[in-house]
Amino acid sequence: MPHPLGGIPPSAVGGLATPATPEVERLLTATDGGGTANEGASPATLPARGEPAERLALPSDPRELHEAAIANGWSDGLPIIPPTPELVEALIACGDRDALDVIGVLPPGHGLVTVEVVAANAAMAGCEPRAFPVVLAAVEAILDESHNVAGMNATTHPVAETIVVSGPIAEELGIHSGSGCFGPAFPANASIGRAIRLVLLNIGGAQPGRGDRATQGTPAKFASCFAENAEANPWEPFHVARGLEAGASAVTVFGSEGPHNIRDGDSNTGEGLLRTIAGAMSQPGSNNILNRGNPLLALCPEHAALLAGDGWTRERIREWLFEHARYPAGKLSPELRRAIAVRRVPEGDVPEGGQERFDDDVMLPIAEAPEDIQVVVAGGAGKHSAWFPSWGRLSRPVTVPIAARR
Repeated sequence: MPHPLGGIPPSAVGGLATPATPEVERLLTATDGGGTANEGASPATLPARGEPAERLALPSDPRELHEAAIANGWSDGLPIIPPTPELVEALIACGDRDALDVIGVLPPGHGLVTVEVVAANAAMAGCEPRAFPVVLAAVEAILDESHNVAGMNATTHPVAETIVVSGPIAEELGIHSGSGCFGPAFPANASIGRAIRLVLLNIGGAQPGRGDRATQGTPAKFASCFAENAEANPWEPFHVARGLEAGASAVTVFGSEGPHNIRDGDSNTGEGLLRTIAGAMSQPGSNNILNRGNPLLALCPEHAALLAGDGWTRERIREWLFEHARYPAGKLSPELRRAIAVRRVPEGDVPEGGQERFDDDVMLPIAEAPEDIQVVVAGGAGKHSAWFPSWGRLSRPVTVPIAARR
């Protein structure tokens, strides 16, 4: 159905829905299911092995290669590294699985994800072979049902895959966790993040305006990958907080926007700093006010040290933010309040009588529970932290251990 859908009167909905009815009926009654290859496949119905990828002869001139990649829809708009059989095999050799092993099916195009095609995209992104286990783990995490990559690609929200790496492998690969870690100039961060985007584009078919319906998108869709600053982290490692052993290496994927800066160079108590952070995170236009979810707070080392020195644990920070990072319903439009009220809001937040709106004095939280707010330490000198608004509770962050090379 054509946009706009949000904010239109009920009387106008039928005018948009009626023309779409014949196509819906056709898809529901088609003898072939009306879908695409692999659509609706479950782990039980997927083949254990895929077919070898097709080999193509491509131009050797870098400019011509770039133009061929653009013409065929294989690129994110930037030049690619040729995924030669030798380079792809070198990446696969650093993983723990065979080339034709099937990892899953990636929507919206429902492409069959084999280790070989993931390696080809990682090669195009410029990944060094040693980084391939991180890419494989991230793909596995994205395919987890609770992550809901199908929904994230279908939404108009500017949601990207943010990849947080923690554990010894981050230092081994040079995945940057210090000054400027969300930005350019760090090959491991850029190539791993870009590899995931190319996988979504080329295997999943998440092309902007077609498979990916984001209204404006976000630069984070090019690459969003960084490591936990383990040296500056005063608490347990992030992957331990996510349920893994301390000595493990892991990747956690978030469906999130790009980072929003939180500047506070003046507060000198933990609670004073958290007041600034709570104010920044209770942003009325974010999906976390509309639909809650799993926002990610990336504390800079100086902010983390202030909090830890003042006796704040990660758990206590999450609890405080859950109670204080809230936005008054009375400042929102009546229409938006009604929309929030009907989005499966837990009982107790909706006024008695079941009115489809919130009273003015209701404070809207950014998450369903304190443990849904994620806290990691990243960055370098300076008192700038950041938070990553999430898509909402329809997608959960997923943590996967990074397998050792076979």
